[in-house]
Amino acid sequence: MRLTSALALSAILLLSSPSFAQTDWISQDRQEALARQLIERFQQVGIELPNAADDQLERGRTLIQKLVSRVDAWGLEGLVDNAPELAKIEMPEFDNRIVSALATYGACSMPLRPDLVNTASEKSVVVLGEMSVAIISAFLTHQYQASGGTEKELAEALSNAEMDRLFYEIQSIDDTRNYIATECGPAFEALWKS
Repeated sequence: MRLTSALALSAILLLSSPSFAQTDWISQDRQEALARQLIERFQQVGIELPNAADDQLERGRTLIQKLVSRVDAWGLEGLVDNAPELAKIEMPEFDNRIVSALATYGACSMPLRPDLVNTASEKSVVVLGEMSVAIISAFLTHQYQASGGTEKELAEALSNAEMDRLFYEIQSIDDTRNYIATECGPAFEALWKS
């Protein structure tokens, strides 16, 4: 994943906003939990955040709100259209485009490992990517359920030997992991810059 996105992260964090986005697919409580998780995750990967804890949390809230708003603005069509093709790997085929997009973004999350990067900027991009996938997944899961699917059906569709094989391959083979990171980077950057 290209790491110039740290600039996008910095720009988002400098913005402030008083409240979470109002949506029907992610509650304000969930957004608050993600904001807290974001700050904790930065600390876990060794990124020192400036200012007091309250200010850090407010910046985390701002970031989550911006990502939720951008995913909401993209909508289902935007998320499906911006999902990377990953043409050089064997992705399972799904009859449902929402499930296919969830599988693709799930694959995109696999290279997001702070232990594979060195700088605070790179680690920030990893954390931002993790939060982006969490928010994208919440939106797509809501869309799947709104179209009549159940959580159980979705879990069954995504829990299969092909997905397990793919995720293992991404985790264990450097070339595959690097390919996925390279292919998924532009989708994340487009989301962050929207």
